[in-house]
Amino acid sequence: MIELPSPVDIGAPVQYLNWRKHQPSAILAITDSERRFIGSVLPTGAGKTLTVVAAALISGHRTIALTSTKLLQEQYIKDMAEAGMVDVKGQGNYECLAFGDEHRGLRDKQWHGCDDGPCRAGLPCSRKPLPDELHIEKGCLSYDAVARALKSRLVVTNYKYWLNANRYGAGLGKFDCLVLDEAHHAPTELADFLSTTFDPVDAQVLGSAGPNDVDSAAWANWAKGRIGAVARALESRPQSKAELRKYRQLKRAAQKLSTLSEMKAGEWVVQLHGESWHFDPVWVRSYSEKHLFCRIPRVVCTSATFTRKTAEMLGIEDGNLTWHEAPSDFPVARRPVYYVPCVKVDYKADESQIRLWLATIDNFLRSRRDRKGIIHAVSYARAKQIHAYSEFSGAM
Repeated sequence: MIELPSPVDIGAPVQYLNWRKHQPSAILAITDSERRFIGSVLPTGAGKTLTVVAAALISGHRTIALTSTKLLQEQYIKDMAEAGMVDVKGQGNYECLAFGDEHRGLRDKQWHGCDDGPCRAGLPCSRKPLPDELHIEKGCLSYDAVARALKSRLVVTNYKYWLNANRYGAGLGKFDCLVLDEAHHAPTELADFLSTTFDPVDAQVLGSAGPNDVDSAAWANWAKGRIGAVARALESRPQSKAELRKYRQLKRAAQKLSTLSEMKAGEWVVQLHGESWHFDPVWVRSYSEKHLFCRIPRVVCTSATFTRKTAEMLGIEDGNLTWHEAPSDFPVARRPVYYVPCVKVDYKADESQIRLWLATIDNFLRSRRDRKGIIHAVSYARAKQIHAYSEFSGAM
């Protein structure tokens, strides 16, 4: 094992007394790499969180880690707050306090998130910092989280927040290192961020239904021709609840126009479903630098299942990639893989497909009641669905 000072000696929380087997070599692969990208493939249980945080502490690099789930983001904070890590989430996770006092007249529901706060419509708010005051905490739960992140050397957030903050907001400052945790999800996270739907509400708000065409170039040109007029319309400030709702709709439509205007010919699938147009990127590599990597000098892609193919999908060239892969500690004979044909479970799945999916899971569990196991769901919603309808929910 490569000799490193103990975790505590480099500033890790006190519960980390010793390194796990694969951590020292993985840490040094990050800190010693002369290439911009590092693929850090570590098996389950190797301790990826401590690995990337330790690399940040040793190098002194200001580091941000991205997670694909809020649960993993919360786990980072639970484990690493003592090392100085802070987290920031989307504005919808924080209550807008302005609806309780200075803008109580605009309140139209019991709970308002900061994502639909009055300041989002350009109205003044004493809790919102000025552009040069973003590092100052002024009482807004969302902006205060951003202020703490701007002042921290260690930050964790989720892919969705990172992508949106850099596209539509001011970001979280300059970083030396970006960590893509569960990096095998990164292409999908970026694709989901870029994908958009143009529906009848958007058409009504913009006063145009757009080109009746599956040509992405036609839509891109159409969007570019309307961005300026929409930006000017957003300069007006709403004075009533009705105007505030319309402003929010216009702002959402403006964000969709921004996505459509970036589409490159031959790289997008354009489909009409009912009265709505759906836009999905075929490849995301053309958009990785601008939206995900953001010119950060060091990018660590860590996961138990990250592959060179995934790196290629993100536009990472092999000549600019340091590859470090640790073997699994579990014998091959004890980790077989079984493929059970079922259905594709996504937002298009209908009720009959969901029932078949749940029945397949239960059939697998039925013959394995003598052991513990883990069901990996892609979201909280799917996990809750399994728990609610499985005949073995009482054991979950």
